[in-house]
Amino acid sequence: MEREISVYVEFVGPAKEKVGRGFMWVKLPSGSNLRNFFYSIFQNRNEAEDFLSRIEREELFVFLNGRRARDLSAMLNDGDKIYVTFIAFGG
Repeated sequence: MEREISVYVEFVGPAKEKVGRGFMWVKLPSGSNLRNFFYSIFQNRNEAEDFLSRIEREELFVFLNGRRARDLSAMLNDGDKIYVTFIAFGG
């Protein structure tokens, strides 16, 4: 039997609007990475790919355990905390 991990995610701003909730716990197979995580939370692949492209274009920022995660192939561990937000710049 494949071991599962649980990760906590919090969404803020446009990320929250896109996903439809502010936070959730997600169970994933052991060995999952950030990209796998984002595919798992959307109903269809196109929604996931749209969200991932926003991350890659730096419209949305992902933090893993308090550190900016620029590499979506970063492996996840049980109990990890993911934070997804946008960074507002202004003057």
